[in-house]
This record gives sequence, structure tokens and C-alpha cells, in this order.
Amino acid sequence: MSAAKLAAEIGATSASVVDAANAAEIVILAIPTKAVADLPRGLFANVPSSVVVIDIGNYHPELRDGHIDAIDLGMLDSQWVAQQVG
Repeated sequence: MSAAKLAAEIGATSASVVDAANAAEIVILAIPTKAVADLPRGLFANVPSSVVVIDIGNYHPELRDGHIDAIDLGMLDSQWVAQQVG
């Protein structure tokens, strides 16, 4: 089922990741750590600095994410995510 069809069924409005980030006061990143690098470049470029971004991911190199060198070498996964999303 497409996002638009699901949204219509439940009375929601579908939006792109960029549109959602630009319209939000709080953004919760709830995706696998490896997927953070696939987010659109500049996702937060036009988001006001007052917007709070919360990363609730947990790096799981063996189960899901594969190895990310910077994290494996000691960088906190939240720091790595912050670098990726700007």
C-alpha cells in the first residue's frame, strides 16, 4: 500500500521527509543507523535552529547496520548521526 493511500485511509496527510522536517518543531529519527546516511542531503538545511532533533537509534553492527568505521573507532553513534544530518 502506498503512503498516500494509507494516509487517506486513516485521515492523515502524507509528506516527504523534507516537508515533514521543515514543518516540525521536533524531529525523531527512528531509523536504523545505517539508513541515516541515505537521508536526503541538506535535510535540515532550511529547518530553524529551534527545531529539536532526537536520535533514538542504537548502532547494531552485527545484527543490522554493518560496520561504520568512525563508530567502531570510538565515535559515539549520536555524534556520527549528527555529522550525517548536519
